[in-house]
Amino acid sequence: MSDRDIRKIMNSTAPSINTDGSVSRSIPEGSTNFVLSNNKQLAMFKKHKGRLWKTYLTKDGSQYVDTNLEVRGSGKINKILNVNGSLGIKTNRPEASLSIAQGYHKIAVEQDIRFAHSSDNSVIVELPNVKIPANAIITNVAAVVKTASDLSTHAVNIQMSATSGTAADSGISSGTEILGRGVTNTDSTDSATSADIDLKNDPKEVWICRDTIRNGTSDQYVYVCNAESSNGTTNSISGTLIIFIDYYGMD
Repeated sequence: MSDRDIRKIMNSTAPSINTDGSVSRSIPEGSTNFVLSNNKQLAMFKKHKGRLWKTYLTKDGSQYVDTNLEVRGSGKINKILNVNGSLGIKTNRPEASLSIAQGYHKIAVEQDIRFAHSSDNSVIVELPNVKIPANAIITNVAAVVKTASDLSTHAVNIQMSATSGTAADSGISSGTEILGRGVTNTDSTDSATSADIDLKNDPKEVWICRDTIRNGTSDQYVYVCNAESSNGTTNSISGTLIIFIDYYGMD
């Protein structure tokens, strides 16, 4: 619907358009109201049998859904599917960024790195809303440097711990390194020899380890930690790491 069409509706004798993004539930039975919603979409409300029904109108074929979308038949996507939350396939309770059934999961986190410390294996940040459940098996851990750190030296590794909530600059509690110099089979874009993740000098480069990691009987939480002791204690103002973890298991 063009802006001209919207103006025609507003100037007609038909129901007017409310531009404050809201509609009153006390509108008369059978009436129709148009609302320019906060998301800039034109919505049509209809009062029927005491209930308020809503649908968005479209000017370019794009459709907006406020809450849930259920497709009982087949679906076809010809261009891009952009999912900002979690995606579940054969499950309505995804544990990670992508969950297939309730047994396979892929974590994907884009994490800003804003702390540094000269103490080896001290915490930089815990990945938010990430947990590896007890008895799970990790099959792949990878990291990509999206943006470089502004520090002269900024080396990090990825670890997991049974303790959640450890603060930045504190030592990780009983940490297990899963990506970095301390893991023999960590490969990187530059080398097949294990090395820590270099946030300063290697933007867009990749670190990966495909070791099988068998989790024990405790849930594990994932941390980015300082590697070695040359980072210094000045915090960074730039630097972003994208982290991927594949695992099998159930929470």
